Amino acid sequence: DPRLAAALAVVHWPGGSEPHQALVAARASVVLAYGREESVDTLAACAPQRLLRFGPRLSVALVCREATDAHTAAGAARQIALFDQQGCLSPQYVLVEEADPSTTDAFVAALVESLRRLAVDLPRATLSLDEATQAWRYLERQRWREQEGDAVRVLADTNARFSVVCDRSGVLPASPLNRHVVVLPIPDLERARGLLQRAAGTIEALGIAAPSTRLAEAAALATACGAHRMCPLERMQAPPFSWRQSGHARVAS
Repeated sequence: DPRLAAALAVVHWPGGSEPHQALVAARASVVLAYGREESVDTLAACAPQRLLRFGPRLSVALVCREATDAHTAAGAARQIALFDQQGCLSPQYVLVEEADPSTTDAFVAALVESLRRLAVDLPRATLSLDEATQAWRYLERQRWREQEGDAVRVLADTNARFSVVCDRSGVLPASPLNRHVVVLPIPDLERARGLLQRAAGTIEALGIAAPSTRLAEAAALATACGAHRMCPLERMQAPPFSWRQSGHARVAS
């Protein structure tokens, strides 16, 4: 459509360029800002007529004890691998409701094996030097925690193409993305609520692997942590058009 084409322009300028940002803020009726909080704050300081903030977000996979199996692990691995965790719907944490430690260990092993296969079938993008450095630093930090006696187990590819950190210590170590995921075993969904409340305000989606009888519990958890999307785990990266990203109505905003 030539009229639509005439209404669109794709332009680029260096991040943080104040003259460009001031021009955008002055001329645009609506500014949609994606980025780190400090980047969005810089745009907000230009006082645009209307600013829709799309700050840093993360998503979480929740595996109820009835679904702790190799099939679910394969589905979780694919969601971790798609887009190399660069999207706000990419799972950075996998909460596993624990039936017993051996079942959780088997799930973690299946997750690692699935990520290993995907490293060949769906190769990760080439990392920048800074991204690779962040991944190695993260892995070394987690290994030191494991060696010092923390309730942490690190399973990583020798070339750091992916890793799974099984953390029972009660903390939320931040993933460096690029297929590095944290598994958090929990005794029940009430414990999940306590963990996710620490990340409240930043959770975009909760991907669920559970029987239908557990969905009401999962929905209450999604509401409590302020998630904008709840869906089957295997659909995390395939949202409907009606999804309210960061809580904004898609067209109405």
